[in-house]
Amino acid sequence: MLRKMRGLPNLGNTCYINSILQCLRYSKNLVYRLKDEYSDGLVGSLLEMLYINSERKDLHNLVRALAKTGEFKLMRQCDAHELFLYLMDQLFETVKIKNPFEGTMVSTVTCNCGQKSTTEYPYISLSVELKETVSDSIEKFCSLEKLEDKIDCEKCKIKTACTKQIEVKPNDTVVVHLKRFTGRKKLQNEITIEPELKINNTMYRLYAICNHAGGMFGGHYTALCMKRDGSWTLLNDNQVIPISDLPKKSDRPYLLFYYKI
Repeated sequence: MLRKMRGLPNLGNTCYINSILQCLRYSKNLVYRLKDEYSDGLVGSLLEMLYINSERKDLHNLVRALAKTGEFKLMRQCDAHELFLYLMDQLFETVKIKNPFEGTMVSTVTCNCGQKSTTEYPYISLSVELKETVSDSIEKFCSLEKLEDKIDCEKCKIKTACTKQIEVKPNDTVVVHLKRFTGRKKLQNEITIEPELKINNTMYRLYAICNHAGGMFGGHYTALCMKRDGSWTLLNDNQVIPISDLPKKSDRPYLLFYYKI
């Protein structure tokens, strides 16, 4: 059974861990696939944290295991997106089942002569520029781009000016990472929150948001997660607060989780 409506203690700047764990707990395409899996170490602690029988010691074990990697130090707040990518990398190297977050990007480079070169590669999250909506951000990400550097063309046999365009082919679940942190600055722009998202003629529904409040050198992470009945809950470390509805606009969304309808 999935663990719902239950907070997580802050063990010292671990709000970024708690917010990602809560979003993962509500990722039904993930937790249902993992219910019969078992491991030890970091992955074992992560698996325990996804289900109803997890205990405080499981969170302690996960935090300590992350600290041993050298990438997520104790008592220091780190980046939630980096944590998400790291956990998914470690998890699916261990359990050897299909990652529901893994989609495919298709990059097409076109020479002025019309010659095309296509490359496919996997992705776990879509890191996009901050626009008014997520749809706008993805549209910008997939728009035709003129490359600054000339590329060797197999047909022309010389370096020529080219364009590049990316097509996104998502899996069952889409995670959108908004690039709020740029250099030494955090972008505080509001976005219009879209409950549904259309990618390649397929509809996806928003079910979780990892939020960040604050600036570049200090802040706080929380999660907004949708329950089975469609209502939403704010998960702020130990605090679990039912909310009537999502805000229309917010400057806090950092990672947005969508599942295929």
